[in-house]
Amino acid sequence: MTLRQSAKKMLGQPDPGLSSCNYIMNIEALNQRLAVIRGSLEAREDVTAVSVRELLRWAGAERRGYMVAYRIRSALKENGVSTLPDFDTVHLDSTVLIVRVPHILSCGRSQLIVHGG
Repeated sequence: MTLRQSAKKMLGQPDPGLSSCNYIMNIEALNQRLAVIRGSLEAREDVTAVSVRELLRWAGAERRGYMVAYRIRSALKENGVSTLPDFDTVHLDSTVLIVRVPHILSCGRSQLIVHGG
């Protein structure tokens, strides 16, 4: 263990070598939160509004880098929800709505939007 890793451990900061394990657990926590929100949306309860910064915290992240955004977007998609506006295009302290993603069925020139999953 290096001196830097030892100091971070003493200060309660995560070891960079363990960050991927911690990140996986935080993505799991994000998935759990999104599943609860999806259930609320299916029950026709209020739409959830959250700051982008809070959404990042749910994923265990402080910054919105490419991989963080990719993993959050994947978790949103996996849970059948999205953000309006897109969380990756607005300021960190902006509020986004978490909404259900409609399923779009195409048949020739017409489209049918079906909510649910």
